[in-house]
Amino acid sequence: MKKEPDEKIEAAFHLSKNLYRLSCRLRQRIFLFEPFNFQYPSNQLFSYQYAVTLIKNRQLGKAMEVLNRVIRQNNKKLPQIIALCYYRKGEIFFKKNKYKSAVEMYSPVSQGYQGARFCRFCRAECCLLL
Repeated sequence: MKKEPDEKIEAAFHLSKNLYRLSCRLRQRIFLFEPFNFQYPSNQLFSYQYAVTLIKNRQLGKAMEVLNRVIRQNNKKLPQIIALCYYRKGEIFFKKNKYKSAVEMYSPVSQGYQGARFCRFCRAECCLLL
């Protein structure tokens, strides 16, 4: 397989994100990110964006698999992506009315990542629903 330059890959990814924002059809959005996810499975940013698209398309099980893969990769250079994966997992559990599991996902994010004030709110909301 021919290797593409990083600039070309990054440009294609950002083009896909822009098309994603403009597109109203959720299925089309998945097709924009799916190739990046499969061609570059170790790229956490591509995988995370694909998972977000799956969540919006209500493919929660598949999204959970992608998020778990990103977390397992445990890239120390991108702690924000790992934190966001836990947040999205909490979001999935919340949508499934599994509030206790959601709290378990939100808690490490709100405690370990400075920019995660939003997780404290989500965790509090889950606690009220328990």
